[in-house]
Amino acid sequence: MRVAIRTDFLGNDIDRIAEYASVLAVRDVCSFPEARECYDDTGSVEMVRLQRYQSRFLENGLAVRLLTETIDGEVVTSVDSAEIKAKALCRTIETMGKAGVDALFLLLNIPASEDVRAREDQWEHLIQVYREIVPCAEEAGVRIATHGHQFTQFLVWDYDGMSRILEAVPSEYNGVTFCTGCYQLAGDDLYETIRRFGSRIFFVHVRDVIRKPDGFEEVLFGQGEVDVFGVLKQLRDIGYDGLVCPEHLPRVSYESYEEISAAWGLGYLVSAISRLEGG
Repeated sequence: MRVAIRTDFLGNDIDRIAEYASVLAVRDVCSFPEARECYDDTGSVEMVRLQRYQSRFLENGLAVRLLTETIDGEVVTSVDSAEIKAKALCRTIETMGKAGVDALFLLLNIPASEDVRAREDQWEHLIQVYREIVPCAEEAGVRIATHGHQFTQFLVWDYDGMSRILEAVPSEYNGVTFCTGCYQLAGDDLYETIRRFGSRIFFVHVRDVIRKPDGFEEVLFGQGEVDVFGVLKQLRDIGYDGLVCPEHLPRVSYESYEEISAAWGLGYLVSAISRLEGG
């Protein structure tokens, strides 16, 4: 396992990220949110723009491993809207494959309809998107790491919802971002969820949370309900050797972005992974 940084830890300022990563000895970058400077007017990532974006990291010894895309509620309102999004995603995935970007971090931000029939229509249109983009991912050699939501009023928010996508479009390129915070908030057993997802885990977000009657609180690793070291051990035991990234750490009031809290989280993960690997 390797730790990775998100570009938004320092406000997507590439020069600052390069210096920050160098000091922390981190080499893998996850572009978050969407790197809009890489997109053309069709809504897809364009090769020349992506290569220009990558080169700014490469010249500083960093590699962009993931790009981010979002599927929102509008995408799943109709067959046509799902088709438009799928075609744009396929173009992006094809470009990513040619540029050597390993995975697409696909965030599902879809409020679930309260009407049962309408909700099933949302599912139908979402699965339609996956049926079109997964073959594109297979051909391009790009893995799709889907991330659900942390609130129950959204369409995909727990293990069962994510499994529905994986089972509808089975492929070694159709997988998940395992987020410790989201699955803890969903009430899923983290160890069992890791074992059940198994090789379909393509990316890992590490969060620690405390559930409360009126919501939840984000806390530093080891201060909440998530056994972070135990999670990393489970991931090691299933053979996961991909990227692990901290997120949603409590902010220090005078941080410009998340540079202090993220550095703390990255250091924690580097130490924990080294311990697991006997370093």
